[in-house]
Amino acid sequence: MSYMAKNFNIELYFFTAEDINFDNNTVEAVFAEGGTQIKCTVPLPKIIYNLPDVIEGRSGIELKEKLQKAGCYLVRPALRLNKQRIYDGLNKNEHFKEYLIETHTVESFDSFLSFLKKYDNDVVLKPAIGTEGKGVTRITFDATSGEYIASLQKGKLFFKNVSEFKDYYEGQFVRRLHTVQPYIVSRTKHGNPFDIRILVLLAPEEKFKFIPYPRIGGDTQGFISNLGAGGYTKPFDRFLTDEFGDKGRKIRKDMLTLGSNLAKYCQSFFNEKPFAIGIDVAIVRHGEDYSFKIFEINLRNPGRVFFKAQVAFAALEYMQYLGKTIGKSDKS
Repeated sequence: MSYMAKNFNIELYFFTAEDINFDNNTVEAVFAEGGTQIKCTVPLPKIIYNLPDVIEGRSGIELKEKLQKAGCYLVRPALRLNKQRIYDGLNKNEHFKEYLIETHTVESFDSFLSFLKKYDNDVVLKPAIGTEGKGVTRITFDATSGEYIASLQKGKLFFKNVSEFKDYYEGQFVRRLHTVQPYIVSRTKHGNPFDIRILVLLAPEEKFKFIPYPRIGGDTQGFISNLGAGGYTKPFDRFLTDEFGDKGRKIRKDMLTLGSNLAKYCQSFFNEKPFAIGIDVAIVRHGEDYSFKIFEINLRNPGRVFFKAQVAFAALEYMQYLGKTIGKSDKS
C-alpha cells in the first residue's frame, strides 16, 4: 500500500491504537518513503484502514467510539457473524436457497450423530467463526467396519467404535461452537478438491470490484482446497477452460452474477458495510451439467494474504473515493 499510495495522491501513515493521543487528536506514526521508515507526529487521519480485530471486544468498541467522536471513518468494521447466522440470513431469501448447503449448529454429541446419519455418514465440521480452513474436519462412518474416520488437513484418525470417537469428539469440538454440513464433492478432473473464492471489494460509487480465483487442494486424497491449508491457485479463466471447456464462459458469467447478488444481499445484514466479502462456491458436476453450492461466506480478511497487490489497490482506490465524499454525506 505504501508503494502505491503516491499514485492515488494519498499520504499513508502506519500506527497502532497505542500511538494515538486523544488529548490533542494526534498520532505517533511511521511514514514509509523510498524504503525508509520515518517517525513523525501527525493529526489523527480522517480515514483509517484498520484491521477488524482492532475494534473488537470491549476495549475495541471504546476505541471505535473515540475515533468516531474524533471524526474518523473506519474502512473496515468489526463483523463477526458466525457461519450459522449468515446461513440463516441467506435462507430467508428464496433466490439463494437453491445454492445453499444445509448448515446446522451442533449442540451436542448426540445431535452430531443424528446429522451424520442424516447426511449418509459423510459430513464436514467447521468452527462457527474461523478462517483459512483452520479446524475444519471431515467425519465419515464406515457402516461395515463400525469405524469413525476423522480426516484432517494432515492425515486421518480412525476410531474403532462410537465410544472412542465420542472421547475424541468431546476433546476437540465441545469447547468451540461448530457447524456441520453434508460433504459436497467439488473436484477437478484429476480428483483434487477445489472451490472458487469470489473476493468482493467495495469500490468507488458504492459499486463492487471482483477478484475470483480457484482454490485447489494439492492432494487428491484430501478434502480441503483452502490456500492456507497447502492448496494452490491458477488464473480463473484458464481454470474454467481447462475444467469445463466451452462452458467456462457461461460459468464465469453466472458465478459473478451470483457473487454480485450475494454481496448486495449480505450488506443488508449490517449497519456498516463490509469492505471485503469472501464467497466460497463449489461447482458440483452432474454429468455434462453443473450446479453451484455456497460453502460459506467469509468476512475476516478474505484474500488479504494471497492477493496483497489487488487488495491494496482496491483499498487505496476506495479510500481516495472516501476522501472526496466524506463531508458531503452522512459519513462525515
